[in-house]
Amino acid sequence: MDDFAEGGLSLADDILLEDYPYEDDCICTPDFTTDDYVRVTQLYYEGVGMQYKDYAQSEKNLEYDICNIWCSKPLSILQDYCDAIKLYIFWPLLFQHQHSSIISRLHPCVEAIRSRAAEISLKKLQHLELMEDIVDLAKKVANDSFLIEGLLKIGYKIENKILAMEDALNWIKYTGDVTILPKLGSVDSGWPMLSIFFTEYKYHITRVVTENCNLLEEFRRHSCMQCVKQGELMKMRGNEEFAKEKFEIAVIYYTRAIEYRPENHLLYGNRALCFLRMGQFRNALSDGKRAIVLKNTWPKGHYRYCDALSMLGEYDWALQANIKAQKLCKNDPEGIKDLIQQHIKLQKQIEDLQGRTSNRNPIKAFYESR
Repeated sequence: MDDFAEGGLSLADDILLEDYPYEDDCICTPDFTTDDYVRVTQLYYEGVGMQYKDYAQSEKNLEYDICNIWCSKPLSILQDYCDAIKLYIFWPLLFQHQHSSIISRLHPCVEAIRSRAAEISLKKLQHLELMEDIVDLAKKVANDSFLIEGLLKIGYKIENKILAMEDALNWIKYTGDVTILPKLGSVDSGWPMLSIFFTEYKYHITRVVTENCNLLEEFRRHSCMQCVKQGELMKMRGNEEFAKEKFEIAVIYYTRAIEYRPENHLLYGNRALCFLRMGQFRNALSDGKRAIVLKNTWPKGHYRYCDALSMLGEYDWALQANIKAQKLCKNDPEGIKDLIQQHIKLQKQIEDLQGRTSNRNPIKAFYESR
């Protein structure tokens, strides 16, 4: 298990946590772009006395200035900002919950987060992974002034209800990625993702430049010291129960820890491992995805995510996820070893499956499939 803590909490209190799982809605619905996302960037010039007659022209100039200031920052800092923006984009999709908990009422700093182990359907997971591919494009071109300025312009158009589909698709093409456009499919399913991506990125880049905010520090400040302490205590209790192979009780403690520390990737990874041991593979898959969105260079999170996919029979998907994980975790020698071993295991599973399929009687296979 991963590093954790100890504390006092009665199981009677813990049972107040509702039964996991519940089914999420598909993210590609007409109301996907809710008020949580599409925000019109507010630019303030108090004390400067600047009055613009032509707002569109002034916005164009501002985009150019914002782009130049953003791109002048060191690439490593820009990439850190991109990691933070990704968390802000995925927070409503994977972590927030509409209902408040006891903890969120007692501790105002704790959000009504999705602490329960919410199952994510495979269809929604496919959409989330496509969204992740789109969002990750910005990190690859974080200091490219041409593409960043284009991103800001497209975000401005979408905010002002100006048709921008062609611009958005061309922007993706100009990044050099050839895999995303075919996956987007129809405009109906692809546009909500693109709309969120461009408006959210414009919003956060503008904040970094005009308000000089540190997105990473801002994100880390969400939990007070008391919540951090309580989260660590619950985490240790979860570890203790896991060591006794009392996985259901461990899940309860990890879930409570997540209410205190929803940004802690270790908690989702540990709860995913419990679910794997309990045979609840969809819950394990969901928590594995949450862990690697929070920390995409954490090998154990990727390993558990791929494990859950393979246990659900998604061997090809698991193999592709493993290949991606090895690229992301290349600077972790120990973690890479485990991922390589998992890769070999997945390949063998696929080969065995293909062998069994080819050896079957074709007539019998036909009738069995009907």
